[in-house]
Amino acid sequence: MSNITTAPLPANPAIARRHGQERYAASPDSPFRRTHEALVSEVGPHCSSIDQGHHKFGYRGLKLTRWIAAKSRTIMVRLISMAMTGYYRTMQRPRAHQPLSMLKYDPIVRKQVLFLEAKRGKK
Repeated sequence: MSNITTAPLPANPAIARRHGQERYAASPDSPFRRTHEALVSEVGPHCSSIDQGHHKFGYRGLKLTRWIAAKSRTIMVRLISMAMTGYYRTMQRPRAHQPLSMLKYDPIVRKQVLFLEAKRGKK
């Protein structure tokens, strides 16, 4: 057993409660206490958390920005048989090229027929 006794700490008026955590507030004459204007001049007006009067990192943490994914250079297209059999093929083509059309074998009618790229519907 240890000989350390724990006693309740005396109330301290310099403790400020924020979001369930105890933080020590700097006294008015402390060199660590800086004004809002001093922080803006040091960090710059582009820092939104400083402009709103929050502490250096903001109350709500970092703002998350949504990353926009780049479009792929190739797309998958569906080539539909013009024999109207319902048979189709899928192929990959460059995004910048013209729509595909080609003669390919259709196993339902058992001959080569024209396949055209289907129109893409909106999502």
